[in-house]
Amino acid sequence: MKKYGWFGLFCAILTFFAMVSWGCQYVSGGGAEEEVGRVTFLDVGQGLSVLLEYGGRYALYDSGPDSANFIEKLRDHGVDSLDWVLLSHNHRDHLGGLLELLADPSAPSRDLSSGPSDYPRSVSSDNSRSVSSDGRRAIQVGRLMVGPDTSGGILVDSVLRSARRRGIPIDTLHRGDQVSLGKVLLTVLWPVEYLQVGENGASVVLRGRLVDDGSGESAGNVGVSAGGTDEGSFLLTGDLDSLGECRLLEVTSDVSADLLQVGHHGSVHSSTLRFLSGVSPRYAVISVGARNSYGHPAEPVLRKLQYVLGSAAISNSATPSADATISAADTATSPDSADAEISATTSNSADVTNLFRTDREGDVTFMLVPGVGVVP
Repeated sequence: MKKYGWFGLFCAILTFFAMVSWGCQYVSGGGAEEEVGRVTFLDVGQGLSVLLEYGGRYALYDSGPDSANFIEKLRDHGVDSLDWVLLSHNHRDHLGGLLELLADPSAPSRDLSSGPSDYPRSVSSDNSRSVSSDGRRAIQVGRLMVGPDTSGGILVDSVLRSARRRGIPIDTLHRGDQVSLGKVLLTVLWPVEYLQVGENGASVVLRGRLVDDGSGESAGNVGVSAGGTDEGSFLLTGDLDSLGECRLLEVTSDVSADLLQVGHHGSVHSSTLRFLSGVSPRYAVISVGARNSYGHPAEPVLRKLQYVLGSAAISNSATPSADATISAADTATSPDSADAEISATTSNSADVTNLFRTDREGDVTFMLVPGVGVVP
């Protein structure tokens, strides 16, 4: 025993320092820092814009209204290019910022008569045409993706026209399509291709997750598929209304996610109890403008979120079984019916530690950490 005493002590010391070095790698932001994804809900007032980040690359789900000084907000987050932008539907408070971005006179454009190109590489080196008058490089967009919203309108027409003029590829997404950003893989859950839908009900719903397929590479294009393990899931719903939620649940057996973007800014016409219970999130975010004229977020929605997120304000003595409550919501034909059911089970809405609002917190960022999941 004495013979191996010093050798054993030496091995123990080496093991200790190896563990400390490994543990500090995540905290100090060494090589492991690139493996952390980020989901940031930008404070764009009464609208929605979600910035995705992985390995120094960025993508965008919706772009808020056109009065939110959107370009400066992106620059504040270090964004100089976007791999892709996805517009959930054709409402101004979700696409206005992109209209501002594409209207930037410093943004590069391409002569479409020259034929196909490998945008954005073909313009990335054209510094003379991509620097604004203040010397800052314009934010470039690699690809634009839209849903099959049938409502149309002058604003979305302007966005599409500007994108085409700048040579930005445009894709229309349906259920089953996938898009990625590094190891963040997003799958389209709604809308389905065989239905014609418009307005809020046409919102593109994405379920994202951090995927570890061992390759460390991803094309960032539509149609990417990946295997391996996944963790840190999040659900982006745009302005999906209660009817859209019902239809989504008819075609999707699993909508669960750790993080939920609450639909339609917390409107009473979204967020049915059945849908929220199906998602069963650990965290929820409402993107909403302070003192907005719509009354968002609605008090009944806050009560349902309080219930689903497991707030301590729920009175155990007054709460029926979850099965009974959800069953009643399942048969509800209007948001008012579900609200009446849940209002009997909760007290007046109070602050919930895992519910975040952009009108109170400003920009809200979550990390997608390998082996851990979603971290606020």
